[in-house]
Amino acid sequence: MMMRRVLVAALLFSGGAIAPALAQDAASERVAAAHSRIDWSGLYVGASPAYLNAGGSGNVAGSLFTGYNFEAGPAIAGIESGVTLTDVTPSPGQRLNSVVDLRGRLGVSFDNIHLYGTAGAAWAPDSAKWDSGFAAGAGVEGAFTQKTFWGLQYVRYTFRNFRNTGNTLEVDLVSGRVSYKF
Repeated sequence: MMMRRVLVAALLFSGGAIAPALAQDAASERVAAAHSRIDWSGLYVGASPAYLNAGGSGNVAGSLFTGYNFEAGPAIAGIESGVTLTDVTPSPGQRLNSVVDLRGRLGVSFDNIHLYGTAGAAWAPDSAKWDSGFAAGAGVEGAFTQKTFWGLQYVRYTFRNFRNTGNTLEVDLVSGRVSYKF
């Protein structure tokens, strides 16, 4: 009986001493994982809430996107395609409901942060035709984990002869992004 009490007391005492050490090890592993080098290469998909301003008329917007990154050391090159849905009237009789784009991306990574510039083609469809234009911008992405990312991005779209009016429409899109890499 006495031996059982000694054994129970020893287990309780050692458990009390070991538990904080185990907790410290687990916390150290989480910190190490958060600061480990991220592999940015591969296919990704994502969504973003955004604010779109077209010709002085602004509204909330939502985007879906997909892309592929190639990584060579700290340099990252990629391609991304997306669609942004909104509802703005830049001038009387003209509506902008969506923007579709296909852009290249070129940037640099600093462990779990990725800074990039982006440029490419853009289209603003309506029921009669698709206005074509140019897109250029920049962004920053960070890693939640090895496969999930957050981001902030700014893109300026320029559409010449928008809706056959002879006018140029400039569209500013600011978005917060969340993406998943496969």
